[in-house]
Amino acid sequence: MVKGAYVRTLFRGKPAIGVVWREDGTADVPDAKMKTIEEVLALPPMPEKLMQFIEWVASYNMAHKGAVMGMAIGGADQKSDVRKQISEKKEKILISDIWHLTSLQTEALNHLLPHIRADNFNVTLLDGVTGSGKTEVYFAAIRKSLEEHPENQILIMLPEIALTQSLIERVKSRLGIAPTVWHSNLTPKKRRENWLSIATGAAKLIIGARSALFLPYPKLSLIVVDEEHDASYKQEEGVVYNARDMAVTRASIEKIPVILVSATPSLETVVNVKNRKYDEINLPARFGDAKMPEIELVDLRTEKTGEKLLDFGKTAARTGGNPGARRAIVIIPEPPRLRAAHPLPCLRTSFEMPVLQCLLSRA
Repeated sequence: MVKGAYVRTLFRGKPAIGVVWREDGTADVPDAKMKTIEEVLALPPMPEKLMQFIEWVASYNMAHKGAVMGMAIGGADQKSDVRKQISEKKEKILISDIWHLTSLQTEALNHLLPHIRADNFNVTLLDGVTGSGKTEVYFAAIRKSLEEHPENQILIMLPEIALTQSLIERVKSRLGIAPTVWHSNLTPKKRRENWLSIATGAAKLIIGARSALFLPYPKLSLIVVDEEHDASYKQEEGVVYNARDMAVTRASIEKIPVILVSATPSLETVVNVKNRKYDEINLPARFGDAKMPEIELVDLRTEKTGEKLLDFGKTAARTGGNPGARRAIVIIPEPPRLRAAHPLPCLRTSFEMPVLQCLLSRA
């Protein structure tokens, strides 16, 4: 019985899936608690590097090893007919015709490709303003990777399940392949099929939520963490972890590159860039003729009666538009105790925020 083999046993009277963790015949539990292996599943063994990753995640996040491993074997309970269906499936890679990148995007791609081809661990922040075409850049990098090494597997992580479908359509149109999807809303059958497709190496491009990080990829070559700043990458129930940080760790163990993508990088990532632990590629301008929205600072201490804001809202209402579609207004009411050396940051969770203010007393 090989290390990493998936086995079936009885746990508290119910069938359970486990993994052979050691082959030396020793165990950390009393013999009385040992379980008899009922069946060895005909599945590819769990990769050694994934086992190292599970050990590290459990130790770092102070979680039970079995709970972490449970995220990796979520689709291991295969039926023979499903296994046969997937084993005979060959994913056809159809790279579509090349698309045109801007000069800035091409420059970013040329800086990114050496990191991907290095076949070693490195972290690159792909930073760019909204609408600069960051997705197109890492799509082009994925295209090159699959062209040069068709056996590779690439994981694109997204913070929200809702974002998955739109990205799938873009992948189909740009790369000509239907990616394998992994998230909690999959049906049990689809979950089993996708898990086995990934475990056997048949799936080449995987799009998934944070749990996709724990799947048994036999040939993982690149991890892309889109919207790396998003708080949804933090899991607060069960095993508590930050998927962005764990992605960097898995890339380190696998000795592969990872790309962090964001228009507003997290503070942790910014610090790592400044400390030269991460590389940075910047896209400072929007794609094509698109312009950045006009930003206007309105000081409520000097604004006389607020007519400026009211007129702006009325104009937008008359034209049927949204003020935010034409111009963004950032209001910074600086308290008297703050000085220029101590700016007040405005952290917005949504574009609009209602504010009630008396135009006479300004209270």
